[in-house]
Amino acid sequence: YLQNPELDHSDVVGTAADLLLAGIDTTSYASAFLLYHVARHPEVQQRLHAEARRVLPDPDQPLSADALRTDITYTRAVLKESLRLNPISVGVGRVLNQDTVLSGYFVPKGTTVVTQNMIACRLEQHFPDPLLFQPDRWLQQRNALNPYLVLPFGHGMRACIARRL
Repeated sequence: YLQNPELDHSDVVGTAADLLLAGIDTTSYASAFLLYHVARHPEVQQRLHAEARRVLPDPDQPLSADALRTDITYTRAVLKESLRLNPISVGVGRVLNQDTVLSGYFVPKGTTVVTQNMIACRLEQHFPDPLLFQPDRWLQQRNALNPYLVLPFGHGMRACIARRL
């Protein structure tokens, strides 16, 4: 705004509020559920600790981007499993640009269709024992899962900016 005074002040304030509030709420929500699941599963804590010690053998050294680029497969699996059980966004909404048939139902062009992350992420046909916290499912089924099945940050141009977490 200071560099380009032609920007609309309300747009600038709205964007700043979105960045601040959306970042705080979604991060705290994701962090709280991650800590909850890890606290309830001591074996997960032990494996996370072992992976952290492998990646960061000297706790006095600062955390670097290079350290995070190393193989932290289990840590990523724990995060994915937490987000599967407790997705940040309700779902992904889109307006159909053509008539279509979904599960045998005719849905006309112009209809808003919303996926439901909480339901999609808990379907037993995709996730055996869907209510259980099992990070290993992401290690065993790494390539078997449809990448559009679990969308905790939404999808496309309007996806949450934290999706690269």
